[in-house]
Amino acid sequence: MEAKKIKSEFNFEDPNIKSNVCYGFLDKKKKKNLLIDSSQKRWLFIISSRPLNDNDYETKENYLDASVLPWWLKFDTLYYYIFEDNDDQSEAKGTIEIRYIFIFYYSSESNGVEIYDENDIFYLKLDMGDRIFTFSSEFKYEREKWYEALKNSRRTTKEIKHSISKKPKNVAKLVNVFEKEGESKIKEIVNYKKEECLKCFTKM
Repeated sequence: MEAKKIKSEFNFEDPNIKSNVCYGFLDKKKKKNLLIDSSQKRWLFIISSRPLNDNDYETKENYLDASVLPWWLKFDTLYYYIFEDNDDQSEAKGTIEIRYIFIFYYSSESNGVEIYDENDIFYLKLDMGDRIFTFSSEFKYEREKWYEALKNSRRTTKEIKHSISKKPKNVAKLVNVFEKEGESKIKEIVNYKKEECLKCFTKM
């Protein structure tokens, strides 16, 4: 993070920041190579306005405002960097905007992020419609960490897209509340959110 000039931008000890970022190494498959199936090591980073791990995503209300970001970073965008010995390039080699991940609408379980295993290698595939990005790791826990983060980032972008206020609705928390506290509690929360939206329209 120091080499890529990210560490100086955030206080990663802050729980609200820590649960909203994911970073680490994965191997990225080359776009096309007809002769050999080769990949290159990349360092990846993503930050979201909502938590990227399942537990915090479904239970916490914390929401980061875009004002915390430096001008060169965007929420819910996967940045991948070249990272080799003596490499000091701070600019990303490429970016993937999670909101553009292709969704198979016939599958209610699909979030556009797929995983599979092959020859003791653990793969993560992002279908962008016109291009497929494939990442892999020798370690299953590393692949699972990224699957969880990208899945929740995709959930956040979908909630923002369907929100009048263009902020995540935290639908997962509403489902949990319904299961634990019943319909009356849900109505209480929905009415509160409705008042917030009305205030937004009044200001406009």
